[in-house]
Amino acid sequence: MTAKHHTLRVALCAVLLGWLTSGVFADEDEGKMTEGIEQQWLKTIVSVEQIPEKGDPIAIGTAFLVGTKNQHVLLVTAKHVIANETGQLRPNLGYRFNLKSDKAALFPESDMLKHAPANWFLSATHDVACRFIAFPLDSDILTIPTEMFLPTTRTQPGAPALVPGFPLGLRSPEHANPIVRRGIVARVDSSNFILDAFVYPGNSGSPILYVPTIQVSGGLKSPFINRVRLIGLVSNTISYIDVAVSQHTQRPRVTFEENSGLCNIVPADAILDLINRKEVRDIDALPDLKPKESK
Repeated sequence: MTAKHHTLRVALCAVLLGWLTSGVFADEDEGKMTEGIEQQWLKTIVSVEQIPEKGDPIAIGTAFLVGTKNQHVLLVTAKHVIANETGQLRPNLGYRFNLKSDKAALFPESDMLKHAPANWFLSATHDVACRFIAFPLDSDILTIPTEMFLPTTRTQPGAPALVPGFPLGLRSPEHANPIVRRGIVARVDSSNFILDAFVYPGNSGSPILYVPTIQVSGGLKSPFINRVRLIGLVSNTISYIDVAVSQHTQRPRVTFEENSGLCNIVPADAILDLINRKEVRDIDALPDLKPKESK
């Protein structure tokens, strides 16, 4: 390259850099935020925790809030987060709600039993559970209407998704903001719903949100669903397991287990089946149902 060409290239780079940093788009960008997801969805996420007799609470899972037809609130999570294999509820559970004061408060299960009707309802066929809740008056929360649940028959492989939750129990005790991770629907059939996304302990119960890659607005039309919808919740990871075999004895010696980046999903249909169960509907319909706010 000649000196003349080098000088011309440097000058061109300088012009481009000046154009990119000169504020050409300043007026267009002023007041705007990055794309991704409407942040109101994150106000539906709750941290599920265990409260030891001594020491700090431990975040063990994720739950989300669903609004019922009669304006009550259900807390929904994976069944194994709040119960063992025999269906017995785990002791000392607590639920961390964000407050309008930009802080968070942890409310133990014992408070829920005082202010909210019934206990947990467990699905007999899927890894999902729900319960009616009471919450503080100054809670900064929102609920997901059941109308925003997307049936499995309308969910296709390759659909983009976001997973908000608390992987590895990562959350601030002062304000429990969920961590949002991206994935795609990997497989959908009558017996199996798999998501391609890295999830970890603490993500169990996280909602899976379908988020269109390009959201069309105005008079433009799209052949695809153009709004955020709930397509299910995280059940468990699908591990890759390998066995190390001794060269001397030819017997297996060590088992290695790794996160494959795939996870099993409880579909929205199964969540709706639980919410629409007679016992749940009967309580939701009670005229003397206790107020949903706890003091």
